[in-house]
Amino acid sequence: MMPETLRTARPVGLGHHLPTVLGISSQLVNAGTNVATVYLASLFLAPDAFGTFAVGFAGVTVVLACARGLIGSSLLVHLPAVEPHRRAPLARSALGLAWWGTLPAVAALLVLAAVIDGTLVWLLPGVVFSLVQDVGRSTFLAGGRPGAALTLDSVWAVVQGATLVLGHWALGQVSAGPVGLPLLALSWGAGALAGVLALLCLAGVDGLPSPPGPWMRASGDIAGWFTAVAVVAQVELFLVLATVGLVLGPADAGGLRAVQLLVSQPATVVLGAMLVLATPTVATAAQGPGGTSLRTVHRQVVRQVAPVVVGVAVVAALAGPLMQLLFPRWSGYAPLALPVALQTGLLAWCMPAMALLNGTRRGRVSLALHLCRSTVVVAGTALGGVLGGAAGAAWALAVVAAVVLLGTAAVVRRELRRTPGGAR
Repeated sequence: MMPETLRTARPVGLGHHLPTVLGISSQLVNAGTNVATVYLASLFLAPDAFGTFAVGFAGVTVVLACARGLIGSSLLVHLPAVEPHRRAPLARSALGLAWWGTLPAVAALLVLAAVIDGTLVWLLPGVVFSLVQDVGRSTFLAGGRPGAALTLDSVWAVVQGATLVLGHWALGQVSAGPVGLPLLALSWGAGALAGVLALLCLAGVDGLPSPPGPWMRASGDIAGWFTAVAVVAQVELFLVLATVGLVLGPADAGGLRAVQLLVSQPATVVLGAMLVLATPTVATAAQGPGGTSLRTVHRQVVRQVAPVVVGVAVVAALAGPLMQLLFPRWSGYAPLALPVALQTGLLAWCMPAMALLNGTRRGRVSLALHLCRSTVVVAGTALGGVLGGAAGAAWALAVVAAVVLLGTAAVVRRELRRTPGGAR
């Protein structure tokens, strides 16, 4: 049986320091593994092979994001809200849905392989096991076990790295020599498989899948909305990158992206982890008058954002030397750190609102906000880029972030008034 923590524990939330550190560390390791995979591919693959890998891996990322919206986000909201004895069966049912979800994911990858390059089939093992591993970590996070989620991610990272090194050695290649796409893809898949095996070790029998019907019925009112939100987020990212590439020249586009990687990317990862941890806490508070009120939980989450914003400000203040150290080719774009930091800091304060909407099952409202945000972000990027180049785009995004924050705050105030317990 699964350890009693999943059956009886309540979400730990952001007010407990060790679980918060473990949860954020899990998110950092998870995101870092994917970033490292693409980075190593850019180093070792020939340009054509890297282009093929980048397209295939981008497709995999979209599939994982949709699966996280369909199953993972729903787990964070629904699992803490049900009776303790129902959590483990529902978690097993969600894992069953994840295994069934690998079928359309594999079909999509096969289409990509047929259209682009047949070598993409080497990504198949990773697609299958990464979907299941991701749902497993969401189960642990929803059950108040961020340490177990960190274990899954760490096992993946270690095994992927070891497989790549051993495979490189076995093929008799020197460290600076070319590493083929099959080895990179298979090492990624080996890490994902190791994560699934770690899930079985930590969860025992309850880590095995069961028919997906119970989970689909339990989460039917929210899963579709969260999936749509995940799709919109991916489309927004693609449209912003495409708009920057079309409106700005290669140099300006690269410089702006380098500054964003320095200033906003680390904060975005941390805020994503905080959202994952805060959502179950909000879901628990929304269940009734016996516990902490929604307004109190919301204030607690807001306070947790402050250190992230301070960190963004510090990085922006040190942007000159940091750009010279990490992105010397783009060091001339260091002045863009100010508007990028403003954008990041303003949008950071939207995270508590997203946790509130997700935890209270306001999927429709969350989707509407994301659609409005995506529209103004893409429009602002295009207008600012046309009028002022990279600097214009950066400052336009900062202005857009202020508009998004004001709109989000207004929506949250309205939803708090409408929610039982929100006024306490």
